Amino acid sequence: MSDILKISDAQARVLRSIAYYEEESSKKGGTQYTSSQKVPNKIHVSGSTFNDNIKKLHKNLMVIEIKGEGKAKPYTITEIGQIAWLRCFPINENKELFQKIFPNISINKFESIFFEIVSVEKRIKPDILIDGILKNTLDNFHIEQTKGDTPFFKLMLEETIELSSYNDLVKTSYKRYYNMIHLSLDTSNYKKLNNAMKGFCEDYDKLKIKLVDRITFLFYYTLIQAISNKAYMFKIINKYVLSELDFDDDQKYQKVQYKCIQLSAELIKKKNKIIRVITTNNSIKNIIETNLKQLSEYENIDFQEINNLFFKE
Repeated sequence: MSDILKISDAQARVLRSIAYYEEESSKKGGTQYTSSQKVPNKIHVSGSTFNDNIKKLHKNLMVIEIKGEGKAKPYTITEIGQIAWLRCFPINENKELFQKIFPNISINKFESIFFEIVSVEKRIKPDILIDGILKNTLDNFHIEQTKGDTPFFKLMLEETIELSSYNDLVKTSYKRYYNMIHLSLDTSNYKKLNNAMKGFCEDYDKLKIKLVDRITFLFYYTLIQAISNKAYMFKIINKYVLSELDFDDDQKYQKVQYKCIQLSAELIKKKNKIIRVITTNNSIKNIIETNLKQLSEYENIDFQEINNLFFKE
């Protein structure tokens, strides 16, 4: 299996054009025409790029075809599609749309707290730091289509979130499974799948924790880790921020790296202030608590059985 969220640059641009068109027009469904003519120039994609990629995106549940008038074939973007294209572009360049998709991720509040710190490296601004934490969040979220012998098994999705410590010595992966209707499938097959999978995976639209809330939880998990440990914060800065900057030579790069270690130490001094933002927001608290409650129910049976062989009560 492979992570369907790992898409090409062309596919990401097609998804972004549909997302922007739907947002700006308040209409559901983008087409080849709207993606090339009805979005800002920096967002638009050519008709050939749209046509070359839309079927693959439809197959991978990034978009869903809806009924259009005449020859038009509009496609509306799914939550999975939104997540996929956001992984490919700077969040700070698409902040307004990101905030509407993830209303409980308080980007501006955290940026304002980071603005209180005098950066030792002027090129590293608060919005870039938050962007790095968000990118790290999205990189630790995966969706795969399972393979099976029957045609309706392509509906089943395996979602994985990775929770790790700052040094990655311990990484915990949590999985859940759900079905998402693909309009090309026969309804009777979908019913058969539901009956066969009952108790194992849920319908996508009946998930107790929606994808947006799962990623929101993962963001706060990552943020709390980052402001609790300067090594974890530096790891994110090094991977997602320094990698985007240009340096004339290795000596300058190493000098900026050292400055970023200092910056990481300064950022974690804002832990209490950031924690207050999180714990005083009831919506955010509810999302975190709901996710933690569900994750606490997952048990590693294999590990426990081995543990019981050596340690008797």
